[in-house]
Amino acid sequence: MRIAIITCLIFIVNYSCFSQNKPSSWTILQQEKGVDIYYKYAPCSPSHGYDKELVLLKLVNTSTDRSKYLSWDLESIHDKECFTCQYPDEYHMKVTLKPDESIEGSCKMDCPHELRIFSKFTDKDCKKNYPPLSSFNLANFVVK
Repeated sequence: MRIAIITCLIFIVNYSCFSQNKPSSWTILQQEKGVDIYYKYAPCSPSHGYDKELVLLKLVNTSTDRSKYLSWDLESIHDKECFTCQYPDEYHMKVTLKPDESIEGSCKMDCPHELRIFSKFTDKDCKKNYPPLSSFNLANFVVK
């Protein structure tokens, strides 16, 4: 009986920790010079291509009188390897936010790539064997 209780407790603790690492609602990632950055994991089923999980970003300019120019280098880590670091030009992101503006990523195909991070394929028919996203970082994040 003790072993069953201990096993259940370990499962609950592990499940709670795992769930916290992949929030499905907007969660603050960082705040910098009047800009709030949020993220969430989202299942996406595009009309073309494979079902996947993405990390979506939401950028909020909290200033009511100044535009903000943002730039960063996306570091997308899959199984201890940075998949995006080899392509600094392609994964150097730039966004301008007007005063009091908020923009957020979505699963739509026309969503700007600056607001989406590939996590993993979830489609059972997908034969691509990419390791799932372990972590990500908005390196060299600058607000002007």
